[in-house]
Amino acid sequence: MRRPRHRHADVHPEVEVEQHLFEIFFSLVDHPAVGERINSMIWRIYTFPPHFYPLLTSDRPVIRTNGLAQKGGHLALPIGPRRLFVASHDPDVINGLWASAPRVLAAEVNKNTVESAVK
Repeated sequence: MRRPRHRHADVHPEVEVEQHLFEIFFSLVDHPAVGERINSMIWRIYTFPPHFYPLLTSDRPVIRTNGLAQKGGHLALPIGPRRLFVASHDPDVINGLWASAPRVLAAEVNKNTVESAVK
C-alpha cells in the first residue's frame, strides 16, 4: 500500500529527507516477500547524541549485511540526522550494536552510506 506524499512549502528540508527515508522503508515493508521477513524481525531505533556529526543518506540508504535470513544478518536505515533504524532476526546483532561505541557506529553507517551511493 502506497503512503501519500505530502509536500508543504514550510516543511524544513531535514523533515522532508526524513519523510523520504520512511517512504523507502515503507516500500520495502509493503513488498510481500521482503515485508514478511522484515515484519518478523526485532526492530530498534538508535538515537545519536546531538553533538555528533549527522548521519548521511543517499539514493541507496539501506544497509544490509549477511542476507536477512542468515545468522548475523541485519538491515539498517538512517531515518534522520540522529536516528538509525535497525532490524535483525538475531538478538545478538541488536545487542551488539547497542553495546558498540556510538561514534564508531555512526562512522560505520556513514561509510556504508557513502560506499553504497550511486549518484
